[in-house]
Amino acid sequence: MTRPLTFLRPALLVAVLSLPGCAAVVADQVARTAARQVVNNVVAERFPGATVQPVTDCIINNASARQIVTVAADAGRAQPSPRSIQVVTDVLQEPGTLNCLSTRALPNLFGQPVSQ
Repeated sequence: MTRPLTFLRPALLVAVLSLPGCAAVVADQVARTAARQVVNNVVAERFPGATVQPVTDCIINNASARQIVTVAADAGRAQPSPRSIQVVTDVLQEPGTLNCLSTRALPNLFGQPVSQ
């Protein structure tokens, strides 16, 4: 099974993120997509059996640009680095993430749909 973005390397990510204008929006989306892959792996490992998407969404949506880039640099690796795991853990403890988790992720953590 091939993993998306396995070709992405930190140097390429930094180069893309340094592009001006509209390219910055694209670069942000590339970095978020790469970071999402890594965060999915960390969440799946930390919460076996959990529905990872809502937890990952809360983490990605509350991470800073620097945190996103740090985590995205591990995209395509077999295992996330200790640094990426720490970043995910740090973001999980932030008030905005905790609020998101309580309203969006916790009710759906183990497959229970979130009622809107």
